[in-house]
Amino acid sequence: MLRRALTRMGRPDIRPHDLRHTGMTLAAEAGASLAELKNRLGQSTTQAAEIYLHATVDHGRRIAERMDELAAEPSSVRPIKRRA
Repeated sequence: MLRRALTRMGRPDIRPHDLRHTGMTLAAEAGASLAELKNRLGQSTTQAAEIYLHATVDHGRRIAERMDELAAEPSSVRPIKRRA
């Protein structure tokens, strides 16, 4: 049934397991913690959960933009304490 639906959508290249990778990557981008991702996947180890996580260009760009915003806030800048 899923194979038929994917073919009708013009995406016969997608395998059912690809949806697991997509779902976990989107959940991570939405802010799910590693513990939450492991729970969603039913994985007990971080290494197993990381198999399903993928970096995306858009998310990397959003992270960089947010880091720029945070760095521009005076309260976010912390001086480095030098050791004597």
